[in-house]
Amino acid sequence: NTQFIDFITFIRKDVDKNNLTEEQAKVKIDSLFNDLKDIMANPDATDKFWEGDDNSYKRWSHFSEPPVDNLLQIEKPIYVAIGTKDQAVALESAYLIPIEFIRHRKTNLTFKVYPDLDHGFARELENGEFKDYWNEVFEDFLDWVNRTN
Repeated sequence: NTQFIDFITFIRKDVDKNNLTEEQAKVKIDSLFNDLKDIMANPDATDKFWEGDDNSYKRWSHFSEPPVDNLLQIEKPIYVAIGTKDQAVALESAYLIPIEFIRHRKTNLTFKVYPDLDHGFARELENGEFKDYWNEVFEDFLDWVNRTN
């Protein structure tokens, strides 16, 4: 999916966790739609920002294309990894990748899910600190590379 859907997914998850009411979610989603309309009306703007001072409209408009369509065109082996606690990419969106590969009868995808790891492949500990698992994830990737060559 386009990365834009992840924002709605995270809002809906907050409703499911009772962190937001349905009405609050509706207001947030309506505001999101207005922001996205403005971004797409000004797709090359580098002087307008959304979700942070380093995230220009140009950046967001170029991230709006669903990547799965491009991935499906690749014939080389592809390795995709995601942590289940990722707060930047909704896990539900990532699962679209293997589904589309299966639907298109493509077999060049390896899709790996890392339980309890975040976007940077770290795990939050009980004391609030984070333990990094980046090396373990990278080793899995290197093992995959060596098996596919």
